[in-house]
Formats: sequence, structure tokens, C-alpha cells
Amino acid sequence: MATIREILVMAHTHHDIGYTHTPSACLEAHEAAVGEAIRLAEAAQHDDSPTAFRWTFEISRPVLQYLRHAPADEVRRLQELVAADRLAVTGGYLHMTQLVGHEEALRAFWPIHELRERYGLPVTIVQHGDINGLGWGTVPLMAAAGLDTLVMALNPDHGRPPFEQPSAFHWEGPDGSRVLVWLNLHYGFADLAEEGTIDSAREVIPPLLARTAERTDYPFDFLIVHAARDNMWPDGRAVNAARLWNEEGCTPPMRVVTIETAMAKVREQAARVELPVVRGEWSDWWAHGHGSSAYEVGIGREARAELRAAETAHAVRQVVGQAPKARPGGIAVGPTPPLLGWYGPPIAGARRGAWSERVDAAYDDLLLWEEHTWGAGESVTKPFSQVTHAHWNEKAGFGYRAHATARELQRDAVQGLIDALPAGDEPALVVVNPLSRRRDELVTVTSRTGTTTRLVRDLPPLGVTVVPLHDETSRPPERATVIENRFYRVEVDPATASVTSLIDKETGKEWVDAGAASGIAGVVYEVADPADDHPAITTSRRHFHPDTPGPRFVRTAATGTGEGPTLERAEGRSTLIWEGKALFLPVVRTTITLYDDLKWIDIDVYLRKEENYEMEGVYVVFPFALERPEFHLETTGAVFRAGIEQLPDTCHDWYSVQHAIGVTDGESSVLWATREAPLVQLGGFRAGHWAREFRPESGHIYAWLMNNLYFTNFKAAQGGQFDFAFRLTTAPGGVDPSAVRSWGESFAARPVALIDAVAPGEFHWLDIGPETVIAQVVTPVPRSHDDGIVIRLRETAGQVTTATVAWRAEGEIEVGQTGIFGEVVDAPVAGDGRTFTFSLRPFDLASIMIRRR
Repeated sequence: MATIREILVMAHTHHDIGYTHTPSACLEAHEAAVGEAIRLAEAAQHDDSPTAFRWTFEISRPVLQYLRHAPADEVRRLQELVAADRLAVTGGYLHMTQLVGHEEALRAFWPIHELRERYGLPVTIVQHGDINGLGWGTVPLMAAAGLDTLVMALNPDHGRPPFEQPSAFHWEGPDGSRVLVWLNLHYGFADLAEEGTIDSAREVIPPLLARTAERTDYPFDFLIVHAARDNMWPDGRAVNAARLWNEEGCTPPMRVVTIETAMAKVREQAARVELPVVRGEWSDWWAHGHGSSAYEVGIGREARAELRAAETAHAVRQVVGQAPKARPGGIAVGPTPPLLGWYGPPIAGARRGAWSERVDAAYDDLLLWEEHTWGAGESVTKPFSQVTHAHWNEKAGFGYRAHATARELQRDAVQGLIDALPAGDEPALVVVNPLSRRRDELVTVTSRTGTTTRLVRDLPPLGVTVVPLHDETSRPPERATVIENRFYRVEVDPATASVTSLIDKETGKEWVDAGAASGIAGVVYEVADPADDHPAITTSRRHFHPDTPGPRFVRTAATGTGEGPTLERAEGRSTLIWEGKALFLPVVRTTITLYDDLKWIDIDVYLRKEENYEMEGVYVVFPFALERPEFHLETTGAVFRAGIEQLPDTCHDWYSVQHAIGVTDGESSVLWATREAPLVQLGGFRAGHWAREFRPESGHIYAWLMNNLYFTNFKAAQGGQFDFAFRLTTAPGGVDPSAVRSWGESFAARPVALIDAVAPGEFHWLDIGPETVIAQVVTPVPRSHDDGIVIRLRETAGQVTTATVAWRAEGEIEVGQTGIFGEVVDAPVAGDGRTFTFSLRPFDLASIMIRRR
């Protein structure tokens, strides 16, 4: 129990990139607001009263944009006001959702180095508002960036906080690093900013004081109250409210502070007590919104993979250092003019901007797409309003622009690498592998002349395979309900349009749970039961909330249509295709592919969806026959065990994953991957349960493709044509985190294939080992004319590991360790010019720089 001696008032705006206005209007205003905050802070710089104007910049992106455009005098003014504790700068780039990928998450912390080194601003704190969770990998990234404190002004709508608000605890990362977390009240608590009065404060603060006095887990003698609203322009309302509170003799007194002052006090008093330490994922209750725009979410995830392939190809081309060789152009050049086209080859000189600038712009668009503001505040209640349409057009534009830029970068980079390879006499299939491990993969090339699909084996790591073009041998299609190879026997029921038997021939195990709502790859449509009197149906979807469990859903599995499944055979693979339909899904087409010599199954689902503005959901179900299983989920920068390595009271009903899940009962296991769709429900249908713990009875994975269970921000309905891809493999025994990460990465980061006149063969320059060490990204030295490349390496097995980098081409290289945030560190790695070794800690993320000697 503690006696509260003062209330610290922290004034800022909550940065929604939209919601109250269009994203472009908000971005412009946020940058301009930096200048206004400087003006107000300067006007009050001689006011030493406890209620003098002070302001905190909640995120760093507007500050960076302002500083990059500001004259030197304005930069100096900001620096002086920060030094005087009149203004404070924080380190969170934007308020990110759990869509953010491994490399984007790291990129979001790159500005910390710029803020400190270029502008001399101390940054030690990350502040977030509204969002209800963060990937577990956030902790080691913050620790590596020198950010020791996380402030979460969590929004309890649609979810729960892991501890009572306010609270403090240490959040421990998968690598053992820690950050101090201040879990605060919602940023709009007491309405000090909106009203500029104390009417609301008089009402809500006394009960909070009484509750705090009862608590034995709150060892602090202060409270922190945010004075903020969505996209609020800086002004003196919070100052006036705090002054009025003090003048009228309300207790305890209020003091206006920056976040630096507030967190200094938190750290000081936290050091005197033993705070809770928690490990695991902070799974986000609001992640269900990722299912509001399935097509665009898939586009964003594809952009991420294309950026990775582009950076890899460009970097490898740079370090290979061979001059382009003259040879015939691509296929179908002849009399055809060089046309700029989506499917055509890149045209040299058609793009402006330096490579690094284009990459930076693509990542920035991707972060703006993955940021938490999806739509207008009235997107659900007024789905046809002008602002709803204008807002969504701009928001979706971030994802589409990131994708378009990434695709052009990929084409340019891959073509540049191909141009450095020996010329061939005939067009050939050229396949670039962006991963640091050997692999087999089915690749597809789409050009103006058609589509070519081939199974390519033994692709070299970070290398190229060139194979001659030839016509595939195939058999005429035939009707069949069974498909099998030496690993699996798969049986499809035409009536239920799903896999009703999947037998692993190596173990004899049947993997389909016969008691499920549908078989593997079955499509299930759900709608809130109109006969249910739940308030989420009868009043407002705001009542889709833990305080009101439910509502009840009616679920219907798709049924088969047409003449039944069709079996097609091609080189190295067999494919079974069938069609079905369900409510609001007039066409469901499912394709399952087995490979002659590869133990995995590919499943592709095409949907034609009609819009429905009632509460709905769409699933592809994978009811694996496992009892009391353990689920291992790939999240941003980590793999965690659902319900075990997870903060208390965070979301168990659904999870947003990167690309992979491993599930095991200890005796058998399955690795499962998803490309476009991140949302899953585990162990059964769980929407509306609002479970406080996760104790699954079955090993079911339900890919939750679409839903609209929210009351604001997200799209009210969605329709159109959609493609979703999945992959699975089964094995005896358990699951390890390294296998999960590798499985997801291999499925997400597809090889890139082109048709060009290149001599057949394998081109392989660099090896990285062991397999538990992966290259998260391979990229040219950022923003530099240096001819070196940077490789970010991730240890994935949770063990101290000796990593090896081996040069396979002619000549020798130099290897040095460098900072993961783009900072230059002169730390040579010992080696003989061909092979280099260095140590990685468990789950370590390290950066190395490679140059040719």
C-alpha cells in the first residue's frame, strides 16, 4: 500500500495516422505540431511553476520528419528545450500492430541512432497508446537500441491488460534481456486534454486513489495521468486543468511533466522494490482487425518478401563484382519494343532515386501500412461515407505502394544479378534463392507470353540455379478422390469439400480429427446468430468485449459442387483440385499438391466472397488429430509457446503469427505455414470466449481469414476474389523453435524466377552456418557508397552457437561486426580470407559487414 503524494500530468497527442481525418492530413499535422510545441514550450520557458507547459512527442516519426526539413536554428531550439526538460522525444517510430515483420521491427528502431548521433537528442523510452500488444521480439530490439523503458497507455476496449492499470513490471525477452514496463491508464483518462477543465478529473480520480490505496502491488507514491486525445494539436488545456486542480485545493497536487521526468521517478522508486518479471508474447486483443482486409494484408506480406529478395539479389550482385556480359536480351525481345510493363523486364534508367532511398521508402510505406490506424472512426457505423472511403483509399495505398516499390526493386536487383552471370545461347529458367540455406521449391514465372511453373531442386543458399527450359511431361486430368506419394495418402470427400483422411505413411498416423466441423482445408463460414440477444448484436459491437462474453455464432462448412475432384500430374508432383461453396462464398476452389520426393503438402484456397455487413468470419480449418497439444507460434523476432510463454490476460482467443506454427503432443508433430493470412484460432473456434487461460484439448489450427467483429477503425465488410496458401509437414517427436522459424521463413520468402539467356549451372558465392543461424536480411551497406554488404544473422535454437561465414567464389573477403541499427562498428572478425567464425548468444541478432579484398 502506498500513499499517493502527487499526480504527474503528461501532455501529448495520441498519434493516429488517420482515424479523425485522412492519413495524409494527420501526417502533415503531426509534423507541423512539432513546431507548435516548440513555440509553446519557449513561451513558457521562464515559468518554473509545477504546471508550466511541457510536452512529450509520443512517437518519433513526426519529430524526424520535422528535423530533416528544419533549418539549423529550429533544430537548435528543439535541442535546448529537450535539454531543459520542456520537451521530450520518445523512441517508438509508430504504433505498430503485430503484422510487423522481423526486419520491419528492426527498421522501426533505426531512427534512434539518427536522433542521438545526428541531432544529439537523448532517447531512452518507447511510448505506445491504444495498441494492446507487441511481439516478444520487441524486448531484445529495445534493449539493443538502449531503450530501457516501455510505456503502454493500453486501450482496454476489446481486451484486457496483463496487470491492473497502472502497474510496473519487467518484461524479459527470449534472450534474457529486459525492459521496464509502465502499464499506464488509457491516454484519455480524466479528459484533462479534451475539456481543459477538472470536471471529469473530480469524478474519476478519487475512485482511482481509493483503489490504489487498497493495492499491495503498487509501491509508488504517485500516479501518472496522460493528457491526450486522438490527433490533438498542442495547446495549454492540460496545463490549465492541472493549475485549476491545484488552485481549488484538490489533492494530491498535480504537476505537469515530460515522460523523461515521469519515467525517472518510476525507475527511482522501482529500484527500491522487487517488481514482477514476466516472459513471453504480449498477444494483442485488437489483432482480430488484421482480418478486416484480407487482400491488402496479403499484399503487405508479399511486399515484405519481395523486399527481402530485392535486397539479397542487389547485395550479392554487389559483392560478386563481375562486370555485366553482353548477350541476347530476354525471351521475346526480337522486334518487340522495350515496353514498361508489370510483367515485362525492367528497363535500365526508368527509375529515379538511389537504391537505398527506394528501399527506405518501401520500408516506410510498409510500416505505415502495418501501423495501428486502419480506417476512419466511423468506418463501421458509416461504411459508405466520404471520409470512410477517402481514409481507406490512403491507408490501403501504403500497402500497395510498398508492394509496387518492392516488386520493382526485386525486378531491378534480380536482373542486375542475372546480368553478371555467364551468357547462354537459349532462354533458361533462372532462379534466385534469397535464403541462406539450400532448398527445393516450386517456382512460377509470369510474363507477357504466359506462365511457367517448375519444381526446382537443390537451390544454393543466397545463390542462383539456371536450368534449361523444356516442356513438362504431364498426364491428362482424371477424376479421383485420393492422392498419394511415398509419404502421404490423402483422401477428399467431395460432399464436404475437404480432406477427410491424411495418413503419414512413415508413422501410420491419421492426422484428420474425424470429430471436427470439417476436414483439413475445409472452409467454414460463421455469422453471429440473429436470434441471440447479445448486446453486440442488438446494440453495438462495442459490446464484443470481455465483460460480455459472446455472442453466439452459427457456423456452416462449405459443401462440394461440380463433378468432384480432378487429379493432375506433372513432373515431380501431383495435384488434386475441387470446388465448393458456402454462405456468402459462391466459389471455393481448393488445390492440394503432393511432391514425389518432398515430405510436405501445399494447400491453396481460392475464394470468391460477397460482402456482408453483419458480424461474420471465414476460416480454413486444419483439425489435426492431436490431444492436449502444445503450440509454438512464430511472432516478430521470436517463437513462443501459446499460453505458456505469454503475458497474463493477453489474447488467447486468436493470435496473429508471422508465418509458421508448430504443434505437438510430444509423440507426433506438425509444422504448418501460412503466407497471406496471419490470424489463427487454436484448439477450436474461440471467437467470443474471452478466455483468461489457454488449455487446448485438440491440435486444431483454424486460419481466420476474414472477420468484422469490431465497432470502429476497420473495414465494415469485404468482398472480391482472394487466394490463400498454406503448407504443412508431419513428423514423429516434438517441435523446436528453430524448426518453426525455418519453416515459416522458407514458405514466406519464395525464390524469384525469371526467363533469360543465361548459361545453365549453379552460382554460389557465400555459405552461412550452422542451419540454426539464418540470414534475416542481406543488403548493401545502407546509405553509403561503400561496396560492402551487411548480413543480419539470427540464432534461432536458443543456444550459444559458433557461426561460420564461408566465401565460395574467387579471391578473399574481409568480415567485420557492425551495429544492427545501421551504426558503423569497427570490430573485425577473425578469419583467413575465406572462412570466418564468431560466437552468437542464444537468440542473438548480430550484423556483419563483408567486403571483397
